[in-house]
Amino acid sequence: MNPIVNIFIYSKILINPKNQSILMNASLHALSGSPLRCPAHRPSSLEQKAGRFTTAEKQLGKWSVLLLLFLFPFSLSAQAQPALEWNKTLGGNLREYLYAVKQTADGGYIAAGVSNSAVGGDKSQAGNGNNDYWVIKVAPDGTRQWDKMYGGKGTDELKEVFQTADGGYLLAGNSTSDAGNDKSQNDKAASGGIRGDYWIVKIDAAGEREWDKTIGGTREEILTDAKQTPDGGYILIGTSNSAVSGDKTKAGTESWIVKLRADGSIQWDNPIEYIHKSNIDPTQDGGYIVGGNTTNVPAQDYTDSYIIKLSPNGRIEWSTVFNLHQSELMDVHQTREGQYIVAVKTETPGSGIPYLVIKLGNTGIELWRKVFTTSTANDDFKLALIRQVIQTADGGFLAGGYSDSPAGADKSEDSKGGDDYWLVKMDADGNKQWDKTIGGPGQDFLQTMELTRDGGYILGGNSDSPTGQDKTEASRGEADFWIVKLAPEFNNKLLSFSANNLGFTVTADSSVPAQSVLLVASSGTPQVTLSKSASSSWLTLPSPALGTLSFNVNAAGLAPGTYNATVNAIAPGYAGATLNVLLTVVPGNQLTTVRINAGGPAFTTSDGRVFSEDRYFGGTDRIYYIPDREILYTTDDALYRTERSAPSFSYNIPVVNGDYVVVLHFAEIWFDSPKGNAGKRLFNVDMEGSRKLENYDIYAQADDALAAVEEEFQLKVTDGVLNIDFSKGAANLPTVAAIEVIPKSDFTRTTLTLPAVADAYVHTYFPDENFGTADQLIVKSGEINISRQTYLKFPLTGISEVTSARLRIYGSNVESTMKVNTSAYSVDNDAWTETAITYNNAPASSTWPLARTTVKNVPGYRVLDVTAFVQSQAEGDKVVSIMLKNPTSVNKKLIFHSKENPSGMAPELVVTTRKPVDNSFRMSAGPGLKEEPDNQKSNASTLFPNPVKKQFTLGLSSRHEGAVSLQLITRSGKLYDVKATEQSTASARKQVDLSGLSLARGMYLLKIRSGTATEVLKVLVAE
Repeated sequence: MNPIVNIFIYSKILINPKNQSILMNASLHALSGSPLRCPAHRPSSLEQKAGRFTTAEKQLGKWSVLLLLFLFPFSLSAQAQPALEWNKTLGGNLREYLYAVKQTADGGYIAAGVSNSAVGGDKSQAGNGNNDYWVIKVAPDGTRQWDKMYGGKGTDELKEVFQTADGGYLLAGNSTSDAGNDKSQNDKAASGGIRGDYWIVKIDAAGEREWDKTIGGTREEILTDAKQTPDGGYILIGTSNSAVSGDKTKAGTESWIVKLRADGSIQWDNPIEYIHKSNIDPTQDGGYIVGGNTTNVPAQDYTDSYIIKLSPNGRIEWSTVFNLHQSELMDVHQTREGQYIVAVKTETPGSGIPYLVIKLGNTGIELWRKVFTTSTANDDFKLALIRQVIQTADGGFLAGGYSDSPAGADKSEDSKGGDDYWLVKMDADGNKQWDKTIGGPGQDFLQTMELTRDGGYILGGNSDSPTGQDKTEASRGEADFWIVKLAPEFNNKLLSFSANNLGFTVTADSSVPAQSVLLVASSGTPQVTLSKSASSSWLTLPSPALGTLSFNVNAAGLAPGTYNATVNAIAPGYAGATLNVLLTVVPGNQLTTVRINAGGPAFTTSDGRVFSEDRYFGGTDRIYYIPDREILYTTDDALYRTERSAPSFSYNIPVVNGDYVVVLHFAEIWFDSPKGNAGKRLFNVDMEGSRKLENYDIYAQADDALAAVEEEFQLKVTDGVLNIDFSKGAANLPTVAAIEVIPKSDFTRTTLTLPAVADAYVHTYFPDENFGTADQLIVKSGEINISRQTYLKFPLTGISEVTSARLRIYGSNVESTMKVNTSAYSVDNDAWTETAITYNNAPASSTWPLARTTVKNVPGYRVLDVTAFVQSQAEGDKVVSIMLKNPTSVNKKLIFHSKENPSGMAPELVVTTRKPVDNSFRMSAGPGLKEEPDNQKSNASTLFPNPVKKQFTLGLSSRHEGAVSLQLITRSGKLYDVKATEQSTASARKQVDLSGLSLARGMYLLKIRSGTATEVLKVLVAE
């Protein structure tokens, strides 16, 4: 009898709707006793990482084989992507720029560049001048072993590093320093001339200086590249402005090549005219290939890429010009077959600045060229810049550089912050196999990369990113070295923690119980190393091992605040695992607010609330997101575009015991089309062991898809951990977009349902007749003299800091079953009255609608999002007037209930504010006012009118102080600087003029930035 196999699948799943392929690098257990079961999945692409674990797995204690699971069609190209093994941030308190990283004989790495930081961070020595050479040696797992500074009193820029035959290193760069400190010779510039020479430093295996050489003429030399030669010497190349003088024996004022022996003495030198920004690589015949840029091309008035083949003694054998418009050659290497591979930066019409890779034969004849483009999204400022191309172990090629572009064209992943490392892997014929984006929330610039002896890659560059995305350590200063080790392609060996996050909340000088996670390897029993990020002495690491690991924190001496640490688990040849640890120290028994962006990165709302990146979750680690979709009833769309969604998951949030209000944020972003999807998702939510939501339906609560809705709950925590459990109900999967945990004493939110103080319709056939006392409101348009529009008025007395506003009208199409458009338009003139308004005296409305809905023959409430307009009126004259009409002229009558209708289903405005409403307004609002408490204070800027034609008035939030800058941002990210003038003596109100900009009709973002705050508002440009 064949045994029945039960397969448990553990994975982290990231669903990207941009393609419908699936890749799961899953871990499978085979146990006898029950049939094969697979969890339900939506048909979307998956990105594999470490996963969640069940009780059965924890008891088993190890994983078996990794398999590729064919649940749905998947992309084979994604399968080969190398996993991130580890990454290291290295730097001081100011700026470090990495130019080279090389693997060393002991399996570790040597990284080299420049620094102007003081002692601190990873720097053990102070500098000598403006910039100095900085070299740092790390172990095979990235652990820092030693660092050294070398320099004089001037500016010293280290460009390359090599390990020498004796186990030491040679450092190559340029310097303006005279003799002193680490420099033994003066700059060779003539008196009063431009300074700068090549500067070579030889150090031993421990980083101690053995000798140095200053090489140059009487003017300026700047080294651009250097390589070790097969004879143990070195070849240097750069630019020279010197005539024959000093070490320069031949005339020529552009590129200058210098061949050195192993002891640093000059073997020969040779200038090359008309080539600059050059790089060099030794060739198999003892010669050299030189790549650079030239402007000396007949009939061209722009820079072109140029390569030259040199003999062993530096004489030109052949050359090639690529005839590319405004190009810059970035890298050239000889392949193992004796041919040449070239990386070029070039501007391509319609494609921005793509990666360009060219393959040449052994005599310089072009064999093929490949262009890899990114999605510019109609914005030429979102680009890619290639830095290097290398041959890979399988005979293909890897191009590397950086890009801030979103997914699109040849780029399969969105930017992770600003610029990110971007790799493109090709086969031997230049056909793309895969691409990979690696980065943190800030700016990350790849400078160099190298094939490692295990078939993986070492990447080096510069970063100002904090912890987040792929970056596991915090920034040390303004810019740091960032080194990334990638495992070999097709490597299925990985480490994984059973949770991505641990959180501790303690009072000052107290202790809390340890917390444990499981560390497992997908196969084998590798020797594991654990390390933690800098400035985390409060976290005690367990002994490194597979299995259950217990982590402790010690808050003694720590000031109240939040402390972050990153724990990295690595093993040779394995993709590493990362654990984020958060320590929150609170004074005494003070309760603190926790906000989490479920499934997403850290996010700050327009009113200043800070949501952390997703943490404290357990269960199936499954995330879904949508890009660039409008979310109703919020100005913080990005908060609702990501969600945690899985058959079951939980949040276990450490808090100080006490009374809290929990606010759950939802939006139906999966079932977004067609509309009318109530009942498609029904799920349950439990808190502290008590059922809070039963078969909850997001769509039904919001009355729409892609619409924000919040639910709040009051509860008491007594065990130091708030437990929130999400489970399947009658349909589909549970989901949540964000979570707020707020001390009850700090919770303030008010939701008011405001009745209309005036409502009436006007009629084109009876232009002077008033219909204000009718029990119905009519909307119709079509044939001449039949059109009717409805006017509504609501008071906002005592209301400010509005966060959302929804207009609710009850009615139906009484003439057919078709759905008819009903749109809401803003009305600036509030002087009309219910008993006097007619078609002839009705105030004008905006030309572009605030919102629209459809009305069919089934009576019911229709909801329109009028948040932006109500916000502007709350900060203005405290009155909201809205006109309803059908802009499509379908000639169907829509009837809505007026405030005179006995049904009681009168028009109403549901307003949410994060500020208490004045008592005087509560007393005067009358019996129609309905109020319920809600959450936290808001203070956002407002603008009116919105939609905008040419000008609008901006009401600045009190959070802004001093000078304010404004930028209008297109959907593609293009920026327009706009200016504002004061509209009145009140500096908080400014007039903004857009008439000088050529803007298409549509939605834009207005970024408002001051010395004290930054916020973003939506602007709808009508024409």
